[in-house]
Amino acid sequence: MNHSFLNPNAEPGAGTPLVNYSRIWYRVIRYWYFVIVSILIFMLLAFVYNRYAPKTYSVVSSIIIKESEEAGQTAELLYNNPLINAYRNFLNEPYIIKSYPLIQQVIDSLRITSVIYNEGNIKTTELFNDLPIKITGNKRDSLYLTGNFDFTITSSENYWLSPRIENDSLSIDDLKITGKFSEPLIVDNFEVIIDLTGEIKEYINKPFVIDFKDGLELAKSYSSRLTIEWAEEGASVLNMNIVGNVVDKEIAFLTKLIEIYTLYDLNNKRQAATNSKTFIDQQLSYISDSLLLVEMQLERFKDENSQIDLGTKATLLLSKIGELEKINTEFIIRSNYYRYIYKYLEDKNSLDQIVLPSTIGVTDAVLSTLINQMAELQLMAKSISNQNHSENPIIINLMNQIRDLKSLILESVKNLQETDKIILDQNSKELNRLEEQLKKLPQEERKLVTIQRTYDLGENLYIFLTQKRTEAAISEASTVSDVMVVNLPGQIGGAISPSTTRNYLLALVLGLGFPFLFFILKEILNDKVQSREDIELASTIPIIGVIGHNSDENRMVVSNKPKSAIAEAFRSLRSNLNYFVKKDRFAMMVSSSISGEGKSFTALNLANIIALSGKKVVIVGADMRKPRLYKEMRMNNRYGLSNYLSDQSSINEIVQHTEINNLDIITSGPIPPNPGELLMRVEFSNLVSILREKYDVVLIDTPPIGIVADALEVAPLVDHSLFIARQNYTPKEAIVSVQNHVVQGKLKDISLVFNDIYKFGPGYGYGYGYGYGYGYGYGYGYGQKKKNGGGYYED
Repeated sequence: MNHSFLNPNAEPGAGTPLVNYSRIWYRVIRYWYFVIVSILIFMLLAFVYNRYAPKTYSVVSSIIIKESEEAGQTAELLYNNPLINAYRNFLNEPYIIKSYPLIQQVIDSLRITSVIYNEGNIKTTELFNDLPIKITGNKRDSLYLTGNFDFTITSSENYWLSPRIENDSLSIDDLKITGKFSEPLIVDNFEVIIDLTGEIKEYINKPFVIDFKDGLELAKSYSSRLTIEWAEEGASVLNMNIVGNVVDKEIAFLTKLIEIYTLYDLNNKRQAATNSKTFIDQQLSYISDSLLLVEMQLERFKDENSQIDLGTKATLLLSKIGELEKINTEFIIRSNYYRYIYKYLEDKNSLDQIVLPSTIGVTDAVLSTLINQMAELQLMAKSISNQNHSENPIIINLMNQIRDLKSLILESVKNLQETDKIILDQNSKELNRLEEQLKKLPQEERKLVTIQRTYDLGENLYIFLTQKRTEAAISEASTVSDVMVVNLPGQIGGAISPSTTRNYLLALVLGLGFPFLFFILKEILNDKVQSREDIELASTIPIIGVIGHNSDENRMVVSNKPKSAIAEAFRSLRSNLNYFVKKDRFAMMVSSSISGEGKSFTALNLANIIALSGKKVVIVGADMRKPRLYKEMRMNNRYGLSNYLSDQSSINEIVQHTEINNLDIITSGPIPPNPGELLMRVEFSNLVSILREKYDVVLIDTPPIGIVADALEVAPLVDHSLFIARQNYTPKEAIVSVQNHVVQGKLKDISLVFNDIYKFGPGYGYGYGYGYGYGYGYGYGYGQKKKNGGGYYED
């Protein structure tokens, strides 16, 4: 709200604040029982919540993932085994542990896709391993049976299931499916088998609920609740935490998760050795067959040529050729490995681990690094894949990385093949030279050298591969998991939710805050004048007097109850006028912003109290739109101001004497069609001048300023204006509007009477009360009716 119009020559109020905290505190103290009731209600809600809300507990465990060199100590006693020193990114381990497929294995192993509840009237409790039954058959391939079923054990042999559906026309009896324990029961195309694991007599005819859940969705739920963090930077200890409603269930989950993760880690470590054995076995199978044929050929030749033996020259040539063939043996294995890589990389979506190059003696650092990295990505992709892995953005990203690595691996293999080709070409030249020398030997001796040469080559290959297979077998057998349990799964503390203490404290805060919020909102939404402070903040108009509230229907309080507090208030108002109107004879108008603020009541009682002081007073009813004064004084309204201003009556005809000495009244007269125009006529100003000469005080009762502009036409004719504001009735904007008129010069010499004070205390600006008040019993056509206490105003 812009209050720049407030008294430009002084420091005006900053505007009416939205919240008067003094009033709010006063209301809180006054209505203390409301605060107490609010606190009790919120405390009761907290008690009910603490009593019936599902309790959640925290279950924790710790594992250590040992460094690779720790895990391979057994095998390294034999040799530095590259199979068990595979590349491993420890930052990936928490994600692998939380992967859906791994957790789904845990869920399936524990059979927690079927949850049994004991349904009470208010609270439903999950039964984990409490009911002596085991449910299987609710999974078929990758599909799970889902839905809620009512379950009742009818005897030691029978039970029935009934699916829960939202259909009021069907009852449980209409949907019952009766089954026998340990026998398949067809439910939605699933062969569900319920076996007994203990005595069930105490559970017969008791109602239970079985909730069949989808394993993948349940795995997602567990993954979101599972927290895995490194104990500290640089440590290889992982802290695992899960929050759930059933402690035993969460302990069983963490225990099984660690068990399956340990097995997963062990299998992955063995996978390299297993793949290597498979590859080497394929090579051995081919070489052993060829070696057997050559061996048979050599034996046959020796049998047929028993007298032939190699000479010194032939033996020397065979030795040199053997050394070169031994070198070629490794290149043959390398060549076979390169072909394996080409074939392996052709499968674009394969997530099986590739055979590591170090397995068969390929020691190129670049190729080894690339293949190790691809193996790690394959492991990670395989651990988090599912049926729809092609739609998983993480899997897509990993597959893109694997595809890029495949391109780099192919490029590296091509480079290695080029290098190997150079060495093989050099060996071939030397072999050709030695073969030229072999041609100079006798034919039979030369033939024996050729057969022996072929046999030695196969034998070298076979020995080399056999050695590598033995190494792979030792690695496979000696491999142990890097995962070791540090702290077994267990509950930490009591229930973490609901927090009883926190909920009661929250209830206390809300119980106190709700009444405050209510009173603050009430204060903000109340746009009516509440206190003297509200007036002073919105206006610079001085407050000349304060009138209290009275439920008495008699409006002439000064005459009827001269010793009342309200009569004293009007005496104080009369005295205060002397400071504003420093004349013995003066004219004054009384107005307000809207109907119902006590304007006419104030005019009558003020005129009455002035008349009692011995001054002659006349009240002019200038509100010709809705004349009321004549009713208050029980006067005749046949002739009045409207008659005079329309030249129908003289002054003597419209002036009426009242029962009160020195007090006369001019009523409004019959309602004219043009009341505003009549007040603008010169006859009205002439009337005021005549009355000034005849009476000491001329008091003009005008229409409300906020409704019509008639009062602004009267203001220049009077010495002072009284503006009436009523507590909890007059809008704050009305005070602002009158202040605008003052700043614009439309109203001068104005003061304000704060009327109908019935609220007292801090924030209202008054610490005293009144024993009497007033009330009006009729309506002001263009105003509104407002009840306060036992009385009401209507102008």
